Parts: sequence; structure tokens; C-alpha cells
Amino acid sequence: DLGAFTSYDAGFSHLRAHRALCVEISQLLDVAVKNINHVPRSVGADVTGMPLYTHAHYRREEVLAAIGFANLERKARGQAGGVTWHENTGALFVTLHKNDREFSPTTMYRDFPISRELFHWESPNNTAEDSEMGRRYIEQRTNGCEVLLFVRERTDGDFGAEPYMFLGNVDYVSHRGERPIAITWKLRRPMPIDLFESGAVVASR
Repeated sequence: DLGAFTSYDAGFSHLRAHRALCVEISQLLDVAVKNINHVPRSVGADVTGMPLYTHAHYRREEVLAAIGFANLERKARGQAGGVTWHENTGALFVTLHKNDREFSPTTMYRDFPISRELFHWESPNNTAEDSEMGRRYIEQRTNGCEVLLFVRERTDGDFGAEPYMFLGNVDYVSHRGERPIAITWKLRRPMPIDLFESGAVVASR
């Protein structure tokens, strides 16, 4: 609805005539931009043709469709595990703050950020180093696999199930142990500071 104006250009021209108002709008925009914590960015060449943006939020069903796992024949429903693979692309789903009501003792993995660029993650507890799945993780830098990291603070948010923030592609750094394998991943884009600070609480426990 343009109100009394016949076009947007006419409305903007009218607005420009009020210099004080324009200055105030500019100041408000400056403050708003400085307080933006999450700036989505296309993964670009990291995952060719995949419609995902780092630091944007997605539900599991959207992620599984994006990586090609879910389609008209194969639904995303029922895929509630922490890892889903489709061909050479793996999606890791992490909840930082786990509780006894929603996670069993065998799924209370210690997943947390070490820094804004390094993330400590534990594989499913039946994963051995020399298994096919174990090698997918450990040999990630040379085997052509892409690993995508999706993180949320808690299971439930203000409006139901909390979506995951896509932190982007990660690369293998090191590992120790097995069943589960504790892996350190390096993020190609640093995570937002607020998510890092929330995850640091988990690391300190």
C-alpha cells in the first residue's frame, strides 16, 4: 500500500525532503547493523549447488532435503539421529546443552566449541577407527567427503523444536579413542560469538 504516493520513488523523494528524519533513520540503521550477530553467507564453491547459507537456521527436514537424502520417495521423518550421510556428504546435528530427559546415557556426547574455529565432536558410540564410517571421518581431508556441522543450543526453543544453525563445512584436525571417536573439526568460517560463548559453558563442565 503506497498510501498517498503513486510510486515508491515518489515516496522516497518526499522522505528525502525531510533531512532531519533521514539523518535519524541513518543513525538507527548504523546501530542496527552493528548489532547484527548472524550474517548468512552462501557456502558457494564449498558445496556446489547446495542451497544452504552458513549462520542461517534450518530444521532437520530442510537439511536432509538440501543434501539430497530426503526426496519425494524417501521422507525425512524418522531420521532423528545425530548424523545423516548421503553419498559423500555428511550432516552432523549437535545439541550443545543436553539433559537427562531427552538424551539417554549413551547419547550424552561431549560436543562443544574449543574456539570459534575448532569444534570437539563425538561420533556415534558404536563407531570404531577402522570401520567404514570411522574412516569417513578420520580420512575426510583426502577421501572427498564433505562434512557439514549444524548446531543448536537446546532441543526446545521459544516456538517449539529449536532449529539448527548451519556452521558450514568442517575439516578433520585430529582424533582420539573410539566407540565413540572424539574428533576435532576446523570450521572454514568462524562461528558467531554468542554461540561460542554458550557452547563454552558445556566445555567447562
